[in-house]
Amino acid sequence: MTPAPVTAAPIPAAAQVLGRLAEYALTLGLLILLNYTALWALPGDPLMVLYDDLATGLNDAATQDRLREMHGLGHGYLEGLIRYAGRLAQGDLGHSIFHARPVAEVILPVLPWTALLVVSTAILSLALGPLLGIELALRDRHRASKPVLAGLAVLDGIPGFVKAIAILLVFSVWLGWLPVSGAESLIPAGTAPARALDIAHHAAAPILTLVASDLARFVYFGRAAGLRVIRRPMMAVAQGKSIRGAPLRLRYILANATPELIARTAMMLNGLLIGTVFVETVFAYPGLGSLLFEAVYTRDQALAQAILLPVGALVLTINLLADLAILAMVRRG
Repeated sequence: MTPAPVTAAPIPAAAQVLGRLAEYALTLGLLILLNYTALWALPGDPLMVLYDDLATGLNDAATQDRLREMHGLGHGYLEGLIRYAGRLAQGDLGHSIFHARPVAEVILPVLPWTALLVVSTAILSLALGPLLGIELALRDRHRASKPVLAGLAVLDGIPGFVKAIAILLVFSVWLGWLPVSGAESLIPAGTAPARALDIAHHAAAPILTLVASDLARFVYFGRAAGLRVIRRPMMAVAQGKSIRGAPLRLRYILANATPELIARTAMMLNGLLIGTVFVETVFAYPGLGSLLFEAVYTRDQALAQAILLPVGALVLTINLLADLAILAMVRRG
């Protein structure tokens, strides 16, 4: 008699969730460790490296001790790391050298501008990309689909900073339709609706650049998901029930691609957080990207660390939420 095959018992959902949370906590701890170690890895005296341009004014021992305490350099590596983690837990991200004030006061005013770009780009890419891809899948044999796919391939192959410069030159410099730089006019509009329109006008070029960088990938995803679902027997059932139009696209095709869409969205958001650095720099948009460029240029280590650590933690959180959402959907079948 042939023995029955042995199948592994499924891992309980609680254990999988705890495993994901443990991975998240471990990775976040490693990120904090690397962020703190970067300062100690500087060659020579870290304090003198940070204040290289002002080194001649740091001859006073009392001033050096005060600055070392401010930047967490007044103790050994291990004790300093523990104190650094404690300050992070209290929301203390450090002190900016260039701005001469706590970095939280420098970051918070520009945070909404970056959030506006990221959220607007995500909404537009998710609203347009998958649906356009599904439409191309349903019309896969139409002769117009190949030129569209070829154009998207060319668009996807252009580097992001090249797209930003091209949009700046065409729509801002040559045509004059969009502002060249900034987040709003120098003299703000008098009413809230007028100011909202002015802000949207200034954000149009950066958002257009970011959407152009992500749209093609979402279209490809929608098309691939559409082609897979079209081959399934349930599509014959849908056609037999005369289901057409939006119900077919949303309830049958897009709904069956939701787990992949969540994973793709998480990847897109991660890329957006990085892409905004280049876009905001090109358009002189006052967000986290411009601030990070300024921190690197002025060697403001504390400010750069305070930007990179929350952004890294946000990327980890997005991936964690995506994993948990996909896990819940797979469990439900």
